[in-house]
Amino acid sequence: MAVLTESQLKASVKSGSFSNVYLFYGQDFYTIGQYTKALVNKLVGEAARDLNYHEFDGFDFDMGELADACEGLPMFAEYNCCVLSNLNVKNKNLFPKDDYDQLVSVIKNIPETTVLIIYYSAFDICDGKKTPDQAYKRLVDNVGKAGTVCYFPIKTVSDNAKDIASYVKKRKGVIGFDEAAYLAELCAGNRLLMNSESDKLLSYANGSPITKEMIELLCAGQADAKLNYLSAAVINRNRTAAMQVYNELCEMQTEPMPLLYTIMNSIIDAYRAKTAYDGGKGPADVKEDFEYKGRGFVIDNAFKTINRADIMHLRRCIDLLIECELTIKSRPAQLQSIVIEETLIKMLS
Repeated sequence: MAVLTESQLKASVKSGSFSNVYLFYGQDFYTIGQYTKALVNKLVGEAARDLNYHEFDGFDFDMGELADACEGLPMFAEYNCCVLSNLNVKNKNLFPKDDYDQLVSVIKNIPETTVLIIYYSAFDICDGKKTPDQAYKRLVDNVGKAGTVCYFPIKTVSDNAKDIASYVKKRKGVIGFDEAAYLAELCAGNRLLMNSESDKLLSYANGSPITKEMIELLCAGQADAKLNYLSAAVINRNRTAAMQVYNELCEMQTEPMPLLYTIMNSIIDAYRAKTAYDGGKGPADVKEDFEYKGRGFVIDNAFKTINRADIMHLRRCIDLLIECELTIKSRPAQLQSIVIEETLIKMLS
C-alpha cells in the first residue's frame, strides 16, 4: 500500500483527481486539519454544503448514521462528502467490533458519488512510532485499497521557520529566520501553537520586528503555549482541539492548579472582551477599565478569540471553573486532574 506525502496529496487535490476514501494521520495536526478543510471546499464548496456535507465526531457518533450518510446521493453538486474525525478504534466500548466491521464494509463499497474523509487531529495513531499502531492496521489497509492514505509528520525546524515567517509576513509583521526557528523549536513543531504564539508576538511587537527577547518574554515554554491554546479551544467550544491539547498537557505532567488558573484567567479575559465588544467598546477600553498594565496583549488576543464566542457559554464556564476550584482544593493531588477533566468536558458540552 502506497502512502502519499503531503506534496503528492496537494498535487492530487489541486488537479481535481479525487479518491472516494481518504485517511489522514500523523503528528502535524494543524496541516491535517488544513488539508481536510481544503478537500471539503473542493468537493462541495459553500453553496450546496448544507445538503452534501455530513460531519461525524469519532468521540461520539452512530455508525449506522455514518453508513446511511455515505449512501446518500449528492444534491446540486458532484459529490456527497462525509467526514469522520478522531475515531478511536482501540476503545471497544465506544467502537465495538460490529461497528468496525460495518465501517470496513462502507469503505469497501463506497459509492462513486461519495467521498469519505477520515482524519486524526486529536491524537497520533502511530503512538510516537513510524507506523500506525496495530489496532489501526485494518483501517489503514482498507482505506489504502479503496482510496488514499496520507501521512503528515512533524516538519523540520527549517520548514517550520519558513512557515512562521510567511504567517507573520501575511499579517504585516516582521520576523527573522533565526527568531522564527527559535520559536519553532520552543513550540516543538506544533503548528497550532506556532500560530497562536505568532499572534501574541505580532500584537506585542505592534509593527516592530519580532526579537528573540520578545519570544523569551512572551513564550515561556511549550507547556505555557499549550495552556493558552487550550483556553482558546474552550472559549470557542472546539472539543477536538481542547481534548488533544489537554491530553498532551497530562503527558507533560502539568500541575493541575496552574492549568486551572490559566484557563480561568483566559476565560475571564474573554468574558471582559466579549462584554466590551457587544457594548461597542474596544481593547483600549478594557485595558483602561481593568488596568492591564504591561499585559495589554492579553486583551488584544482575547478580542481575536471571541468571534464566535457566546456570552452565556463564557458565564457558564466561569461558574464551572469556580465550582472546580472549590472542589479541587478538598481533593488529594492524585485526584485533582480528574476533577479538571470533568470540568473541561462540561464546558465543552
